[in-house]
Amino acid sequence: MIADSDTVARTSTGQSLFSDERRYAAYAYIAQIVGVFTAIGFIVALVIDYLARDELPRDGTTAAHVNWQIRTFWWSVAYCVLAWLVGIFGTFFIIGPVIGVAVWFAAFIWGIYRIARGFIKLADGQRPKPGYE
Repeated sequence: MIADSDTVARTSTGQSLFSDERRYAAYAYIAQIVGVFTAIGFIVALVIDYLARDELPRDGTTAAHVNWQIRTFWWSVAYCVLAWLVGIFGTFFIIGPVIGVAVWFAAFIWGIYRIARGFIKLADGQRPKPGYE
């Protein structure tokens, strides 16, 4: 038996994941998942987040997810630039590229964690972290 898409997209709170303002965060999380494989997904998610940010109440749960996603993007960029710099300038030392790859890999795992945690919390109708604005 195949369930209809509305039933599948229902959360533990009984609301549809793609209803009302939550759809912005849900679409951005999906774009970030695509961004794991191609960087354009992260850029699309960032555009969605910045556009949604102006339309959402600042103290809402969805606004917390949008801010979570924006910070995930910018910190991921910072970590990848750091990994690149360590890899490039570390070529004078044998260990430099190894450290650069390790930093990049840690940033990759951290990014996947942030996307997964945020999407799960959004599905449960909760903030990404308690008290997170």
